[in-house]
Amino acid sequence: MEKKEQSFPEEINFKVQDLTPAELKAIEEHKYYMSLELGCEVSIEQALSDFIKEYREEWLRDKQEKDMQAQKMEIIKHKYFRSQEEGCDIGEERAVHEWREKYAKIWRSCCESLEHNDFYSLRVTIPNKRGLHLNPVSTLVSVVKGFDCDVFIHKPGLEHYNFILQGRPFLHIKSVFTLMGVAAIQGDTIEFIAYGCEAEIALEKIRQFIEQLAQIDS
Repeated sequence: MEKKEQSFPEEINFKVQDLTPAELKAIEEHKYYMSLELGCEVSIEQALSDFIKEYREEWLRDKQEKDMQAQKMEIIKHKYFRSQEEGCDIGEERAVHEWREKYAKIWRSCCESLEHNDFYSLRVTIPNKRGLHLNPVSTLVSVVKGFDCDVFIHKPGLEHYNFILQGRPFLHIKSVFTLMGVAAIQGDTIEFIAYGCEAEIALEKIRQFIEQLAQIDS
């Protein structure tokens, strides 16, 4: 696909959005279809802005309905198996109460996890004395650009970011300029998340690259 600049003059302040993994996945899908429709590569900022302005309310309503249906199915299964255990029908009210008490929190946590929403994640500690200075940053950007996926980085105290995910700021790795603002030094633990068909491979290459940084100062 030809990569061209696309103008979105009325973007909202997407930085205030505290997203869930499920919502970020929906934005990634929206980004893909926007790019197809416009015939150019759409940035995560543009996709996020357009999604929140035009589609978010409808998506949330649809998700809530789907979640309720999924919960009902889980309760029905719980009622069946518990009735089998006790040798009698435990009843809908008891099944609902038990499921909510024992499994609702776990179920929601699973549904809103990165893994459940097709994201891969990686935590690494910067090993070299000079940290992520210009040369390793340039290499890291080159590594990421070679894969068909979006990669985002998080570090505590990150000042410049694209969005907040479950209370943590994340920045899209797309250029040396943006990544230099991460200012990661030796001993810092940083997190990468990736989405796309080559996400797992990209994170493994990042892990290998970070490990090799220990040799730079030796």
